[in-house]
Amino acid sequence: MYKDPILKKYLNLIKDNRSDIKTFQIGDPIELNMDTSKLPAIYITFNQQEVKEETNQTDEYRMPIVMSVITDVRSSWEGSGDAVIDATNKLNEIVAGRNDDYTLDSKSILYLLRHNINIDPPLFTDVGSVTTADFGIATRPLEEFAIQANIIFEAYFTQQR
Repeated sequence: MYKDPILKKYLNLIKDNRSDIKTFQIGDPIELNMDTSKLPAIYITFNQQEVKEETNQTDEYRMPIVMSVITDVRSSWEGSGDAVIDATNKLNEIVAGRNDDYTLDSKSILYLLRHNINIDPPLFTDVGSVTTADFGIATRPLEEFAIQANIIFEAYFTQQR
């Protein structure tokens, strides 16, 4: 099965720095259909791909990428509200965990993306574009309660035609 090498690079960046993530996948499942032992999980896919002329001999490729981080609340949904809050806090810590001085924790996904600009020459993370992290209840079938963050960032490279 085809696994895009650009998406693999970014998935490996997170995998090498986050031992608490249990599942790493390229693509986005419509349904989670997994037991809670496989969560938290990360799914990564392209939002779109753009190609434009850079010079007479080269093209620039730009790719907004969506990385979805999913934590489980199914096991705690019938329990106390504190369990759901714990799952939400875990998601925040994974995506945008901060130190007491407000700097990003060096293991947070936002830190990893913003501090690994030169991911693999000629592939770069565009820190000049906005990186967003949207948090909320995953829009999945009702029996699959999950809290999810979608991180959107842009990668680019230049290649000879």
